[in-house]
Amino acid sequence: MFDLTWKEKFLKAKEAYMKRDFETVKKYAAEAKTSLINDNFVQAEPLFKYIEREWLEKGLSRGVIVKKDGYYYPVVKEVEIEEVTGHRGRTPIIEKRKKIDASGFFLFLFEYELYRKNKK
Repeated sequence: MFDLTWKEKFLKAKEAYMKRDFETVKKYAAEAKTSLINDNFVQAEPLFKYIEREWLEKGLSRGVIVKKDGYYYPVVKEVEIEEVTGHRGRTPIIEKRKKIDASGFFLFLFEYELYRKNKK
């Protein structure tokens, strides 16, 4: 019998689940998890279920991912923005509001998705 990749094992487990064969699901799920770990993937909950170790280290070194209490989170910055909400005569009424900026993380996520597409 040939060796299945973790994606194929996942699909087989999904088929077994639809047939209500839960023992086979457990077997394939355990094998898929082992395959992922052997393929240099790391579990990075709650940010990603699994991500390649190299890319997790890139995210940590760039400062777009932070590890806190054993869990991984995106880095967000609070930015203060001035908005014109109206005018009093010719004088604009400016209101300062705080917004959350996670653009660094989203750029990293976009690069990772491109890498995954080109890898296939």
